[in-house]
Amino acid sequence: MPVTSYRRSLRGWVVLATLVLCIGVHAQGVANYEGLWWAAPAGAEAGWGINIAHQGDAIFATWFTYDANGKAWWLSATANKTAAGVYGGTLYQTSGPAFNSVPFDPKQVTRTAVGTATLTFSSTSTGTFAYTVNGITQTKAIALQVFGPLPICTWSAQPNFALATNYQDLWWAAPSGAESGWGVNLIHQGNTIFATWFTYDANRNPLWYSVTAPQVAANTFSGSLVQTSGPAFSAVPFDPTKVQRTTVGSSTFNFTDGNTGTFAYIVNGVTQTKNITRELFQPPAGTLCRQEPTTVSVSGVNLIRRGVVWNPHGAQIIAFVAPPAAQTSVFAAASAHYSTAEISAVQAWGADTVRFQVSQPGLDPQSALYTSSFLGQVQAAVTYARSIGLNVIICVQDEVQSGETTPATLPNAATQRVWQTLAPLFNADTGILYEIMNEPSLTPSTANWSAWQTAMNAVIATIRATGSRNVVIADGLNFAEVLNGAPLLTDSLSQVAYAAHPYFKSGFASNTFPTAFGNFASNAPVIVTEWDLSQNQFCDSTTPALALTMLQYLLTRNIGIVGYAYDNPGLVGRDYGTSGSIVQDFNGTPTTLSNNISCGALGFGPGTLLQNYFRTGTVAMELQ
Repeated sequence: MPVTSYRRSLRGWVVLATLVLCIGVHAQGVANYEGLWWAAPAGAEAGWGINIAHQGDAIFATWFTYDANGKAWWLSATANKTAAGVYGGTLYQTSGPAFNSVPFDPKQVTRTAVGTATLTFSSTSTGTFAYTVNGITQTKAIALQVFGPLPICTWSAQPNFALATNYQDLWWAAPSGAESGWGVNLIHQGNTIFATWFTYDANRNPLWYSVTAPQVAANTFSGSLVQTSGPAFSAVPFDPTKVQRTTVGSSTFNFTDGNTGTFAYIVNGVTQTKNITRELFQPPAGTLCRQEPTTVSVSGVNLIRRGVVWNPHGAQIIAFVAPPAAQTSVFAAASAHYSTAEISAVQAWGADTVRFQVSQPGLDPQSALYTSSFLGQVQAAVTYARSIGLNVIICVQDEVQSGETTPATLPNAATQRVWQTLAPLFNADTGILYEIMNEPSLTPSTANWSAWQTAMNAVIATIRATGSRNVVIADGLNFAEVLNGAPLLTDSLSQVAYAAHPYFKSGFASNTFPTAFGNFASNAPVIVTEWDLSQNQFCDSTTPALALTMLQYLLTRNIGIVGYAYDNPGLVGRDYGTSGSIVQDFNGTPTTLSNNISCGALGFGPGTLLQNYFRTGTVAMELQ
């Protein structure tokens, strides 16, 4: 039997009561409805919702709403399947020891029947919620709430929860049953968990809190804890503008494996930590969620991932720009610092993509710098990034810093040999994108665009000859500054995207972006695969505002961006005459454009601007 009382917190302004629903498939093909739901159409009654844990033919639902006085109030129901897509049961109000009671005595939890609830699902994203509470009967249309990539959830007899990397589920105190009566529902979409915690106040009355917790480190999610008030559950109409949110503390979820974690919180000065585990109705059976594969394809002028238009939110890693024998300056520092923990930190920082620049001479089997061990290091880094759900861009670089004595101006025979080596290692995974060659240096002209087209097409043909179906990316000319004027490339699979590197120069203005690369995005997918605000490019007092303008422009044109570079922090870059990176240090502290910080200062850079964009999907209207 599920825990009888649960406390939940709702997501931001907009999700004050939610129905937790997970899109998935039962082992025998029956839909699974575990996840996060709210009133339909989306946002119409933001402020209330229901949380659903769906295991087999039973749903445990927790309804987060408000009593007649507008106080946060939750009810629960164990709803058994009565027909296809229909689940019904008794609604209970629960009281119990205050959230900060030590010990929390589950024997003091009491339940009182107050009505009934019926959930009827017309699809895995639509349905109705009908209820009677203390004689009041209402029916609400409900819809799945989406704030990130939806996981697929499956109920099975013996899932291996310990190996799970998606934490969506109903959790309670560990060991199971030790503090039955309170709980926390976790909705895990992408790199964010939205949690609703249902518990009790000092007077033993039901109370719920919410937290939107982005990933802040490997297996760790943290955010502000919010208490909410709003119109009574029976209000007609329910006015979402009347919902009020108050930050009362913070909470952090840390997971040692997919079935074991801690829930640490501060509420109005009270600090506690609880060991938590998943709650199973009929152990060992349960519902396990996983993220859909992050394969990528081109459709028209867009990149597609998980069936929807995708704009990469990426961070650069420069640890493999040169093989060990040729590493110097910032690249040697990046290589020395590299570990898989750094890739996990990139994900926690907010990125969904990591771009690895890799050395052409270091990976060309005919080069004196080639070693199988360096190839193995690159392969291991890419494999790890994919294992934690990051998309990967592999970019071949042939420049002095990559160990080249005579840098190529366009892809050449050595470039083809590198891709003949790399592509077979990764062709089975179309979540990896192949950037043919970093920053061809020729200036734009009719002749040079023709040479560019010939060279790029030759590499594309080489890659396709290995059996690859991966998206390939072609950088524009003038060190990838310009795409406008480029001829479209030839690919038998029509899976080509194009890259721009809009490092600022003197005279850059808002109209520079469409004329350099933005207009080309009407013809094909475009990604900004490298960008920062290094003062060795150009920087003046107008740079911060122009950076904001560029991000706003990229968003309107569905152009993704990769920040340079997570392993070239300002602290290191300063020693070699550069700054303006996305991070200040090897801890990933984002740089800033706020408080009138000057070009070249240690903390100067677009990191905070990019990170906020990556985490929210929106670009600020003005600099803070």
